[in-house]
Amino acid sequence: MPCGRNKTYTLSRIVDEQAEILTRAQAATLLDNRIAENVAAQKVDLIQWIFDGISVPPGSRVLELCSGTGAQTTRFIERVGQEGRVVALDVSQQALDTLMGKVPGEYRPRVTVVQSGMDELRSTLTAWGLEPPYFDLAFCAYGLYYSADVGNTLDEMKRWLRPGGRVAVVGPFGQNNAQLYGLLERGGVSIPAYVRYTTTDFMSAEVVPWAAQSFENVSISTVVNRISWSKPANVIEYWRNTSYFDAEKLPTMERLVDEHFANASEFVNEKWIMMLEASHART
Repeated sequence: MPCGRNKTYTLSRIVDEQAEILTRAQAATLLDNRIAENVAAQKVDLIQWIFDGISVPPGSRVLELCSGTGAQTTRFIERVGQEGRVVALDVSQQALDTLMGKVPGEYRPRVTVVQSGMDELRSTLTAWGLEPPYFDLAFCAYGLYYSADVGNTLDEMKRWLRPGGRVAVVGPFGQNNAQLYGLLERGGVSIPAYVRYTTTDFMSAEVVPWAAQSFENVSISTVVNRISWSKPANVIEYWRNTSYFDAEKLPTMERLVDEHFANASEFVNEKWIMMLEASHART
């Protein structure tokens, strides 16, 4: 979400739209269902792409914000090794419970799960007995835009880094979801401005300028991941588990999806993904 630099999307609009959207976006079951629909049909293995591009040496201390149900967390736990530590923070206790259910018993000493919002990062970590600088990597994928003050959250991530530490943020950008949004709008589904902003403009408008100002070195990697759904039910199921599902428009959307598959063997939706990694913090 905006932290003061973007003038086209106001805080009042965020407050008006955010509550119901966040409730659905952060629900563990819906999140897992969305991930499952994407993973089953994606061209690029997103998790592998992330970890091909980010270094996590054994012994690393990793802070993961918006860990969700653990899509990245389990990889971090494997990579940090016995001497490393992962602190996974998420606002949803249900998501954290799901995450821990994926962690083998012998790896559990390496991970600490913390139920908290990002905006309470400093007080939460301090309450757990930690003091900055502590982490080698502060990471967030698909969730930083849920912060009420993104600039402050990013500053806190930086504040907790040990010398040589890095901040890495993964999120959507550009023409992300353009095909799906277009289809939904044809069916009369309204895509909230908040959803539009966070899934297309947020990374470029918020994260990139902050990183350039706060770090000496900034690297950006991007990928366009084609999600090829082979059945009408796959398209509908993904939409049903999003924050912008509209049950009243379901019959219309089912008809439009059926019409599409009458002339095509698949529905392709493109996920535009950016990973930014920043190092050598400016003082």
